[in-house]
Amino acid sequence: MEQAVGLLYANTGKDRFQGTDNLTDEVARKQLIEEINSEIPSPEDNDNLVKRFVEAQSYAMKLLSCGGCGFRNMETTIDGTYKLCKLIHLPIFMELTKIEVEKFVAIKNQPAVQVYIDDKGKMDFVEPWRAYSVYIHNDGYDSLKYYHLHPEMIQEDDDGDKATYLCPTCVSALSHRTGKEPQKPPLSLANGIDFGSWHRLNYLTEPNIIERHVLARVRHYETRIKVQHSGLREQNLSKHLRGHVILFGHDAPVVATELLNTAKKFAQTLQIICVGPEGTTDALLQHALGTSTLRARAYVIHQWLAVSQRLNMLFRADEELLTIEKFEEYAHELNDEIQQQAKHFHDHSLLTKEAAIGSDISKVPETENEQENDDEKESSFALENSSVSASDKYSEASQRASMEAIQRDFRLQDVKIKHPDANTNTAQSYRNLHPVNEFEENDFAIAGAFPTIFLFGQVYCSQGSLSMTKTKHLLQQFTNIPARSRELLLVLFDQKQRHAVSQGISTNVKGNNRKQFDRYVEIVKSDKFKKLLCKAIEKPNSKAPKRVMKIITPILNISGCEVPYGPSERSLTITNICAMSSKLGPASTFLTIAPNMENNPTALRLTMRSINNTHCPANLQNDEAFFEAMENSREFRDASLDISIPLSYRERLSEITDNPVASALAYKRLVENVLTICLGLPPNAKKKGYYKTRPKGLFGHTIAYYGVHETQARDSSHCI
Repeated sequence: MEQAVGLLYANTGKDRFQGTDNLTDEVARKQLIEEINSEIPSPEDNDNLVKRFVEAQSYAMKLLSCGGCGFRNMETTIDGTYKLCKLIHLPIFMELTKIEVEKFVAIKNQPAVQVYIDDKGKMDFVEPWRAYSVYIHNDGYDSLKYYHLHPEMIQEDDDGDKATYLCPTCVSALSHRTGKEPQKPPLSLANGIDFGSWHRLNYLTEPNIIERHVLARVRHYETRIKVQHSGLREQNLSKHLRGHVILFGHDAPVVATELLNTAKKFAQTLQIICVGPEGTTDALLQHALGTSTLRARAYVIHQWLAVSQRLNMLFRADEELLTIEKFEEYAHELNDEIQQQAKHFHDHSLLTKEAAIGSDISKVPETENEQENDDEKESSFALENSSVSASDKYSEASQRASMEAIQRDFRLQDVKIKHPDANTNTAQSYRNLHPVNEFEENDFAIAGAFPTIFLFGQVYCSQGSLSMTKTKHLLQQFTNIPARSRELLLVLFDQKQRHAVSQGISTNVKGNNRKQFDRYVEIVKSDKFKKLLCKAIEKPNSKAPKRVMKIITPILNISGCEVPYGPSERSLTITNICAMSSKLGPASTFLTIAPNMENNPTALRLTMRSINNTHCPANLQNDEAFFEAMENSREFRDASLDISIPLSYRERLSEITDNPVASALAYKRLVENVLTICLGLPPNAKKKGYYKTRPKGLFGHTIAYYGVHETQARDSSHCI
């Protein structure tokens, strides 16, 4: 205990300046004491720091979305401030070119798509062109201007002119700088980065996880495991969540289209059995998803396929879904064919045989009495058995009854699906033999795996894993669609780790001498080695790859690098802390930050989709009512939009859980404000000049700090 108290006393820095009492030089002693006292903040300084921190951490601060790129963040951050810009002051390239306008108008003039809107067979029209992020402005002179801007983010400024907020990145790119012309922001709509938004389309239903697998062009296998290390005591319990993803192309959307087009009646459910390239059960999907049979709502699949075939470049080569007109034409042709092929018979032995195998053939009564009674009931003629062999015992009355039954069952009003049944259509979906190449086709892999997020079939039109800038831009979109997809989050994180391993591998010749290098060059240039290498690439499961490694391993040294969030990176943290303590001395202050996200208004607002920059959650016009509703766990009503937001504890916890990006952003904002304002040393600060030139924090001038982020037992972020 004495040793622990001594270490605590020493590490807090309380004995750092005890030697000042023994200084023989009185002048030096006074200067050192004055310097120490000058580091102590005055009450006024502390009040100003607290005031700045409260303003920066204000729960009522505007949550703005950029009209140029869709990036959403708090109005003021350490990266800059959002700026309200008039449309008339934007550069010319923020408007659509003449060719772009012609293409957009052609898309806009296409007929609306008729889709099912519920499981009862009800239909309505959807206008796919509204998914595009284009703002159409009427300048008052009977002419239209088309802007590369999100239409939801357009508002009127104090002068009554149309304007939109732009993020610091877009403002920097569009500003007139000395010697440089304004340029297109790299991740803006003007530069071709548009994900679309299905929220802009009426009647479109959000698909569940099974339906997303049916709609995807790429079958994604995702496995999550929890690695748990248990010590001798319960408090030593350590848990780590790990996941892995692999992507294969498959034909589920094509199969679903065929099922919908060939269905004789409206099917409430589509069932697709996922199989491997050889037609056997997909055991990999069975392990990852828990099932290899995908059961999806037919109307949801129909509406998404109909819209995707109009918008998504990955679906345009597929067979088109039958429109209502084509479906009615198909029904008329089917009726004529059935009437020509259908025959009536009453051979008792044949009827008995058919009944034994479970197929009712004619459904036509054998006697006149049965025929009269049957006319009063609705027929249930079996379409799959409409063509049967003729019988010698064949009467005109029976033929007439058969024809009337057929016409009654297949008349047009039934084809319009007034009374849908609950049948299920089933088919098989095959996947490709080889996975998608994430280095060369990663844009297709992500866009194909998540067509409900990337409506136009493209992400950033780039190869390899997404950079940190692109990842932030994607996950902080005002629609919140990417941020709420746990499958997408796992894909991005897993790619970041695996690609870092591949990109960090380096090789060098052992010995670093000319003789070894010449030997390596001789082997690589030999025809025998080239043939062996080609064989290893073509057949990775053969013995050729092992032979290649056996040849080059004695010559080359192969080394790796740190993997993001990997064990080597975590272990390196201890080394860095020890190095900083050795250079700067032990830390004088210990801080811990443990926010409660389910009760954090900022985190809750970040979980919501922004519909504009003037209403909740972007702007809390009545913030006191919002906070009061949270405190009392009741719903908050926005009178201007006539909507209610449930704010019970269960609802708040559910929203935070469904959107982990929101809690991460709120946590990041809190840590940045603590470091920037309370400590006076921003996280992105560079060491320049004398430390006293930086602002003073609550503990004086901060020279350096170190810390780690971890997850608490309740799965919330924690910083020490």
